[in-house]
Amino acid sequence: MFFSTNSNAQDYCAFEMDSLWGYKDKDSIVIKPQFQYAFDFLYGKGVVFHNKKAGVINSRKEIIIPFNYDQIHFLNISLIRITNRNRTDYRGKYDVGVITESGKEVLPMVFNSIYLKNDRLFVEKRRDSLLMEGEFAGWISKIRTYGIFSPNGEPILEPIYDSFEWIKDGLIRIRKGQYYAIANSKGELLTDLKYTGIDDFYNGKSKIRVDSSWGFINIRGEEVIPPKYKMVSAFYTEKATYRKHNGNLGFIDTTGAEIFESNFEILREPHLGCAAARKKGKWGMISTAGKILIPFKHDDYVREFEGVIAFKRKGKWAIFNQNGKQLTKYEFDSILIVGSKESPTGGYWKIRENQYNQPIALVTKGEQKGVINIDGEFIIPLGLLQENLSKELEKLKLR
Repeated sequence: MFFSTNSNAQDYCAFEMDSLWGYKDKDSIVIKPQFQYAFDFLYGKGVVFHNKKAGVINSRKEIIIPFNYDQIHFLNISLIRITNRNRTDYRGKYDVGVITESGKEVLPMVFNSIYLKNDRLFVEKRRDSLLMEGEFAGWISKIRTYGIFSPNGEPILEPIYDSFEWIKDGLIRIRKGQYYAIANSKGELLTDLKYTGIDDFYNGKSKIRVDSSWGFINIRGEEVIPPKYKMVSAFYTEKATYRKHNGNLGFIDTTGAEIFESNFEILREPHLGCAAARKKGKWGMISTAGKILIPFKHDDYVREFEGVIAFKRKGKWAIFNQNGKQLTKYEFDSILIVGSKESPTGGYWKIRENQYNQPIALVTKGEQKGVINIDGEFIIPLGLLQENLSKELEKLKLR
């Protein structure tokens, strides 16, 4: 029985005195220090420790969950996650379950982890086995499976799946064996478990693969472009690149209409209405309608997503705009865009998005270095020492 000087308060703050823990309501002691440790009250309940075990008391100072667990966590006002360390030789293994504050079992303690999201209980089961034992250690096989339950413990997806991964738009990418499916945030399957690949969603579309062919689904799980291409890029913009099984390359729009096709060797992702391409070993740039914007006479190119465009000819680089207009002479010995991946998911675009106020590139001419923008204008002139160049770059960062 706990002694209290105030029986009306609902949420108390834990405090320590003489190595023991109790509770206060503002400045008044409501539960005298008597626990090994205590957490602040939440939802009118507090987690406390006695003899290295966790239990729960309510605002009436009654023990509502006995001291039987290694860890206790409130998932919400009514659900409590209980955890015991699995007493095996395998590290990181736990027995986790869910109960109510009355002690009623919602999920048995057979899971390795449980979390609550979107009013659903997401679980992980783990099965370990010793593959080989040595003098001081052993090789352990850790097999994890995942599932989803309702708040009252009813299975929505049985814990038989090999991976759950949250992606954009509140969707879950699910894998079992070599096959993937998409589920919504409630755990309801939107596609069959039939795809051998599912990408992230961009502009409401995701690449999907069946065997060796790619197509697209929308966020409702509907196939909007059937899997018939050898390769497709993501819809980072309203256009994407495809390669057919016969080798032809082209562009499609979000309806699946093929708006341009060619026999180029390489065709990059379109953005700003244009894309780099290679023909007979030389690089150029075309519009999404197929118009040649920069002729195929270049040895290399670099391009930031929706940023700086540069092509190399006879060992020198020049800057161009999205319409193919040459903005500088072929005069630079090098141009650095930190990562030339032409997507909004990585490379320099992501760094610039988080740090710099405009698209930029580092250029060199002989021993001189400078920084140029998307319009081919120097925002940091050639000739600065590295120390001064770094200081000027700092001034361009977002604050």
